[in-house]
Amino acid sequence: MRIHRGYAVFAVIAIASLLVASCVPAEGAAGATTSLPEAPRVGSLAPDFSLQSLDGRTVRLADYRGSKPVLLNFWATWCGPCLIEMPHMQKAWQTVGGRDKVEMLMVDVGETPEKAKGFLSRYGYTFTAVVDGDQAVTTGKYNVFGLPTTFLIDRKGVIRYMKIGPFVSEEDVVAQLQAILNY
Repeated sequence: MRIHRGYAVFAVIAIASLLVASCVPAEGAAGATTSLPEAPRVGSLAPDFSLQSLDGRTVRLADYRGSKPVLLNFWATWCGPCLIEMPHMQKAWQTVGGRDKVEMLMVDVGETPEKAKGFLSRYGYTFTAVVDGDQAVTTGKYNVFGLPTTFLIDRKGVIRYMKIGPFVSEEDVVAQLQAILNY
């Protein structure tokens, strides 16, 4: 019994040490502190980017400014919560009018176009998908480190809503899409 308790205490101490160490800023050359880029905030202009769609087109976020709002979602095929929310997102998008009303731009994080395309076609998803293979947009411009993460961007390109974690129902997505249509 004492041996098992010893392992448990060791495990708790090891985990606590890792958590504390991960909160300490990294030290750069000559003691300079390095930091991650600041995440875009609700009320700020969404950072522009260009990525390749699964059909080979170049997709620029700025191309939607002035025309329609955008639901921007960061996901991956290996992300369980992403897979849970996708059917809700597809149905909600169709409920509010689809591509005629809102662009749904899904950014696959760190995978190949073939993997993302195979997954989306297998389940019949029809939204626009792009791949951020090197994660330069995901971590460099949007500071996303948890999937799924969703931004709702109005017609002017301003972020109006941000959600870390999955949408759990079609109604939740519809409510957010309808709200962004009113901006």
